[in-house]
Amino acid sequence: MRHNFVNDIGDYAKYALLRALCDSSPESWRLGVIWYLTEHIEHNGDGRRRPHLSGDGWEVIDPELLAKMRSIESRLSSPSDLHLDLIEQSDILPTGTVYFSEPIPSSYGSSMQRIRQREAWFTRAKESVAKCALVFLDPDNGLEVKSVRPGSRFAGKYVAVNEMTELMENGSLVILYQHGDRSPWQTQKAKVYNRLVANSKQQIYMRSLRFGAFGARAFLCVTTNPDVMHVLSAGFETLAGRVVEWDKAYTLQFE
Repeated sequence: MRHNFVNDIGDYAKYALLRALCDSSPESWRLGVIWYLTEHIEHNGDGRRRPHLSGDGWEVIDPELLAKMRSIESRLSSPSDLHLDLIEQSDILPTGTVYFSEPIPSSYGSSMQRIRQREAWFTRAKESVAKCALVFLDPDNGLEVKSVRPGSRFAGKYVAVNEMTELMENGSLVILYQHGDRSPWQTQKAKVYNRLVANSKQQIYMRSLRFGAFGARAFLCVTTNPDVMHVLSAGFETLAGRVVEWDKAYTLQFE
C-alpha cells in the first residue's frame, strides 16, 4: 500500500468487500488492517485509476461507500494530500477497526539486517491485530514469490508466507490483496494455496473475489477455521446480489 494509491478503484472494491464481510459478521468480531505500507511514492500511475469517483454507474457495488470516497476526494487540494489517515479517520470501515500503519522497514542495510527489521515489524503488526477475527493485508503485490528472497530490497512489496500462516493460526479469516500477473488466474491461485498449505499444519480453506476493472487484482480470503466460512459466503452473497443486473458485473468474479 502507498499513500498515493488511496481512494483508487482498487480501494473501492476492497472496502466494499470488507464492509460486506463486517456486516455479515457477529457484532463481537473486529476488523484489523495491516497496510504493508511502503512510504515512497510510486510514479507508474497505477494508483490514479479513479473512474468511480467521477463517472456514473459505479454506485451499485456500495452506494454509501462511494459517497464517502467521493467526499474525501472533493476535499483534496492536490494528489499530494492523499494519505492513509484519510481512510483511518473516516467511517469507511467500522468503528473499532484496528489499523497497523507502521511502514515496512526501509530497504537499506544488509540482507540480514533487513530480515531482522522485518521480523520485528511483523511481530508488532501481529500483536496489534491479535484480537481481530477479520484481518486484511494490503501489500503492493500480494504473497511473496520465490524470485524475491526475504532479505531483498523488494521484499516489502509482498506478504511473507509465514506471516500469512501465523495470522491464520487462531482461526481468523485473513483477506489478502493479490495483484494479478500474466499467467492464468487459476494457476496463480493454486500457487498461493499450495504455498500456504505447505507452510501450515492445519487444513486451509480459501475463496477469492476477483475485480477486473482497470487492472488484474484479487482478494484471497483464507482461514483454518471452517466455522467462519459462512460469514465469507454471506459477504460474497451480499455483493453478488447487488451487481446481478449491473452492466459491469463481469468485473467481479466470486469463486
